Amino acid sequence: MDYVRRLITIEVSPIARALVPLICFATVEFHQVDRVMRQFRFRQSIPSDPFNLDQLHKEDIRGRTDRYWPQYHVAWIVMWNDRHNRLIQGNQFNGNGYLHDKSTYMQWYINHTIRYISPIESSSDEDVSSITKLFIILHSLIQN
Repeated sequence: MDYVRRLITIEVSPIARALVPLICFATVEFHQVDRVMRQFRFRQSIPSDPFNLDQLHKEDIRGRTDRYWPQYHVAWIVMWNDRHNRLIQGNQFNGNGYLHDKSTYMQWYINHTIRYISPIESSSDEDVSSITKLFIILHSLIQN
């Protein structure tokens, strides 16, 4: 397992954990890192409701040369400028970080999603261990 961790571990700036909008002229997307906390080595908690930007995404900007985007998106820009104060916090992994079906998050997840890969009865640490072994074998084949 340490071998796999060394392969995929990279240093990520803490600012990557900021829960902020990403803005490019008329387009605003939300960087909802609270939904992928495991990528930052935190235990996944139940995420907040997703930001609904449907109304903003319906806007047609063709021919809209009269709009001054910094003023129009001022609320989003204020959030972006405050990104250093919007970092997600959480509990770091204590060990392997595997999710167990009895955790609060997994109970929420099971009730809000549909499992396509495997039935609930077959999920276990052994499954993850087998996948890890397969990853190591595949990586060694690629390297040779």
